[in-house]
Amino acid sequence: MGRLMERLYRGEWFEALVCDRRTQHLFRHMERHGGRIAPLLEKLNIFRLAVNMHADITGLNPVTLDVPGEFEAQWERLRAIRAASLFDAAFHEALKCASLYGAAPFRVDRAPGSSGGGAVVTLDDPAETFALGEDGPDGQPTVWERRWTVRREDAAARRVRTCLRVQRHRVSGTGGVVEEEAYAVDGGGCDLLADLRRLRRVALAEALGTNMPAGLRDSTPTGVPFPLLVRIANSTWRGEPEARLPEAEIDLIDQTAASLSQVARAMAQHAAPKLRWPERLVGEDGVIDATIEAFADPDKEAEYIEVKFAFEPMLRFLDRALQNLATAMEITPALLGVEVQSGQAADSYRKLALKATQTLAAARRGVLTIKPALERLWTIASAVDSASGLTVGGYDVAPVEVILRPEIPRERIDAVEEQEAMLRAGLTSRFRAIAELHGEDQAEVILAEIEAEEGRAAQRQQTALFGAAFGDPRNPEPSGTVVPPADNAPDAGAAA
Repeated sequence: MGRLMERLYRGEWFEALVCDRRTQHLFRHMERHGGRIAPLLEKLNIFRLAVNMHADITGLNPVTLDVPGEFEAQWERLRAIRAASLFDAAFHEALKCASLYGAAPFRVDRAPGSSGGGAVVTLDDPAETFALGEDGPDGQPTVWERRWTVRREDAAARRVRTCLRVQRHRVSGTGGVVEEEAYAVDGGGCDLLADLRRLRRVALAEALGTNMPAGLRDSTPTGVPFPLLVRIANSTWRGEPEARLPEAEIDLIDQTAASLSQVARAMAQHAAPKLRWPERLVGEDGVIDATIEAFADPDKEAEYIEVKFAFEPMLRFLDRALQNLATAMEITPALLGVEVQSGQAADSYRKLALKATQTLAAARRGVLTIKPALERLWTIASAVDSASGLTVGGYDVAPVEVILRPEIPRERIDAVEEQEAMLRAGLTSRFRAIAELHGEDQAEVILAEIEAEEGRAAQRQQTALFGAAFGDPRNPEPSGTVVPPADNAPDAGAAA
């Protein structure tokens, strides 16, 4: 199912609808065009646009990671792991994978290099990563398997050997463990979902040869009480992740393709109408001698065949098909840049936000499952990183809090006005307002620059009003300022 959704996302509609015999509509004479879908099956990939927009709403605002203030070492390492993993880009891609496959698997691993490398967070291919066993209390699978094929040349046997690599993540009685296995595959073909009991297991060294990584073992303890994989899902039903468009509703894409194809074919025939010729102008060889006969005899005339198409009903059907598909995907057509019926985009952010209520509700519903999954992911990453030996003696690890801020894309001035209103109402701090606009990494630097500039401005104003002797009111004893003695202080000469 996920592979089918990915083909639709990439625009491979011919393969997904026609070759797989999922279409319910007749696309005639398609074989005359080389078997390609483009000439006759015009497509507007609203499916791809909708998947991207859902990911933009949830993932364009960077995720906030937070730990208690006394865990400063963990906070610094979280920032380093996030930067080394390119997490923001990976999270946006994971949201798209979750829309297509139902879920996206994140995995905590050691950074490539020496054995003392820190932790990294990677996004695995959902088509090669499978959740096994029952889900735990937090909704995360208790057993994972990653499967992929490995091919290498066997010079002695003069052939290419194919092996199925299996990496299993599970929790044993002593904690998490990663098991590495390899199985020989005959014939070169390999089904990733093959029954391992029917395959011959081989040693890792035999399967990988000289490409075997250093330190790879059959079983490796992780030191954490969870599998190193975490599932990200937009929504679940009875514990199972749901794709953005259910398989039963793929016919809506087929309906959209059919309506677009009908309009395109009608427009093509309208632009190039057929020409009617008298039968006597056609020679025995089937060639029409129009240059001589048509002008030699005025009674022998040629005329175009005018065909009147009912374009308005076809366009209404197209609008309805697009609207049905957008509704099924919980996307507001205005977010894609145009209204289906009126053809006009929203002229303000407020109007767009009002129309996008359903889409924003879907994004906030996804936060209910994504937030705890990310908190578990980053807590595991901190534990693995602390035990990696990158820092001497490790560091204390606290549960990581994750904050997501789903919202529709908007102009920067709208965000500035919102933060300004929240500051005036006392609903946020200056630091949080700056972090919302510039990101957490730049918030401290920008806030320090603002406070320094305010201090210099106050000092200049104080100097202009009272003179330099009084200095900055926030620094009562600046360098070079003479503090006059108090009135009741004893006179130095009298005391002598």
